[in-house]
Amino acid sequence: MKDLDILNISLLTCEEFNPDTGIITNFFNGLQYNNARKRSFDIVTFMNGIDVSSLEFTLHYYIIYLEEGTFTKVEEIELDLTEQKNELSDEEIDTFCLTYVSEIDGISFPAPGRYQIQVFIEKGKDDRAFFLPGVLPPVENLACIYDLEVRKD
Repeated sequence: MKDLDILNISLLTCEEFNPDTGIITNFFNGLQYNNARKRSFDIVTFMNGIDVSSLEFTLHYYIIYLEEGTFTKVEEIELDLTEQKNELSDEEIDTFCLTYVSEIDGISFPAPGRYQIQVFIEKGKDDRAFFLPGVLPPVENLACIYDLEVRKD
């Protein structure tokens, strides 16, 4: 059988996500910040994989202000999905599905405008050199993009 090595990552932003019930409160792709230019919200990440070659990796989340190219790292998640995988009985394929919530507390936005949440994946020691403080990782490690329009209250 062919080695598939498929990893899908998608995300959404919302006011709140309850992992116990799966209820998403106020899903959005645009937000308003207060007079202090701050806003709290949740980022919900959905992942699934089919015959993924490495079940240990790190996801790095950045919010990028597109008009200036400035960015802020908001989250880093180290994952070991070895225990999460499920073997499909009819085929010899390992799969997994996972939902993860990141609570972003009071992040500052420099100005209203177009932003992106960009998620980069670090798959091991060879990738670690690309993830330096204050430097955006290379596009080859980009795993997911989410557009976000930010407005003043």
